[in-house]
Amino acid sequence: MIVIPAKSKIAFTGMVELYGFPAEKIKTYQDYLSLGKTHLLRTNNARKIAVHYQRSNNRVVDLGLGFIRDFLLQEGPAASPVGPNTNSVGSGTNAPAAGDTGLQTQIQRIAITEYYASGLAAKFDTFWPSPDGIGTWNETALHNHISNANSIYCRKTFLSPFGKTNALTALIAWTLTSVAV
Repeated sequence: MIVIPAKSKIAFTGMVELYGFPAEKIKTYQDYLSLGKTHLLRTNNARKIAVHYQRSNNRVVDLGLGFIRDFLLQEGPAASPVGPNTNSVGSGTNAPAAGDTGLQTQIQRIAITEYYASGLAAKFDTFWPSPDGIGTWNETALHNHISNANSIYCRKTFLSPFGKTNALTALIAWTLTSVAV
C-alpha cells in the first residue's frame, strides 16, 4: 500500500517532442532505433537529421489525472493499469483544456510503437511511417483505445504546424513525469 503523508504535494507534468524525418532516411521505427544504443544518443542523432523538430510541454487532462490517481490506488501484482496505447494527430488549433475528451479535428490515430519507463518518467514513442497521418498537424493526443473517441490522457497543440507528406516520416515522443513538489 502507498501512503502519502498529509500536506504532501505531487505534480504530474508532460512533454512532447515531434521529429519530422526524410522518408528515405528513416522509413521505420527500427531505423529510428538504429540511430543509437541509448535513448539519449538516439534523440541527439535524430535531431541532426530531422527536417522538423519541436519540444514543449503538454496539458495532462482530467482523464489522465484520473488514471494517475487510479494507478496510485492499485495494490498487489494483479493490478494492471490500462494507460495510453494510441496516439492521434489533428489539424485543430484550439488550446488544450482540462476537460478535453478528444482532438478538435482528428486526422488519424495509430497504435503507440513503444512505451517504457525512464526513471520516474513514462515514455510513449509513436512512429508515423510515410503513408500515415498525411495533412497539417497542429495538435496531438495520447489515448487509451483506437475506437473510443473520448479517451485522451494528454493533448498538445504544436508551436508551429507540421506538414506531413508521403516524403516524410515522423516520431512523436511523449514524456510523462511524476514529481514531488
